[in-house]
Amino acid sequence: MDDKNKPNLPMKVEADNMKELRQWGSLAVSGKVVPYGTTVEQAMAIVQVGREYGIQPFNALRNFFFVNGKIGTSADFLAAQARKHGIKIEVIESTDTICTMRFTRPDEKPVDVSWTIEDAKRAGLVKPGSNWEKFPRQMLRARVKSDGSRLTDDATVGLYTQDELIESGEVIQPAEVVAEVHLEQGLADFTKNLGKKEAPVISTPPAEETQQPEEIVYISAETAKAIMDKITAIGQSEAEICIDLNIGSVEKMPESKLNEARDWVKSKTPKKPVEVKGGK
Repeated sequence: MDDKNKPNLPMKVEADNMKELRQWGSLAVSGKVVPYGTTVEQAMAIVQVGREYGIQPFNALRNFFFVNGKIGTSADFLAAQARKHGIKIEVIESTDTICTMRFTRPDEKPVDVSWTIEDAKRAGLVKPGSNWEKFPRQMLRARVKSDGSRLTDDATVGLYTQDELIESGEVIQPAEVVAEVHLEQGLADFTKNLGKKEAPVISTPPAEETQQPEEIVYISAETAKAIMDKITAIGQSEAEICIDLNIGSVEKMPESKLNEARDWVKSKTPKKPVEVKGGK
């Protein structure tokens, strides 16, 4: 693979970079962007790994997560990276018992990768109530995506999915499994398949007493760009203003926070020295 297609590994982490990483880590944890229990240091590591793969912090926080002390991702992310590097992925067969995909690197012969439900059983993955038992076709597709991507894309070597990293116990379903189940079975079937648990009963006040949530109005794209330009001009970062104003991003800043944002920019703007003219 050409050097331009490889992630920028390793990246030297300078002091200023560490400061910004900690700001992103604090924002991710306090803003509940990452799963409950994720530490600031783990969120920092996720943002750094994302940078090494050329993706922005919030995108990294959505695509990477810690499992048993290791950073995992999704099969869809691995496949997306493979396609980004010119690898063609074709679905040859996909059923509840087998999945086969063809991975073709530029100027090389195609490679067919298959997983069967028997493979999963031999590996001890099919357990009562597990995702492999409930959603075999989607799990087979996810496993083939991850295996094939690592096999043909050098940039994804060493990256594993959530279900690959967890050796035992029930896990949250990978994003691609949830998406396919919603699309093909519908919300009712999806809820039914998740252990057939009854939906919790939530007590609500009478209709006349129920207060409608106030609609949040966000600043315009032009205003957001203007604020970002000012933040950059004074040498600050988006993470800093997001932490201080307790917002997710400048782009999604409520109009109610606009005056605070202006005051924040003003307070961070370096004051110009006063020129004193001497007299006789």
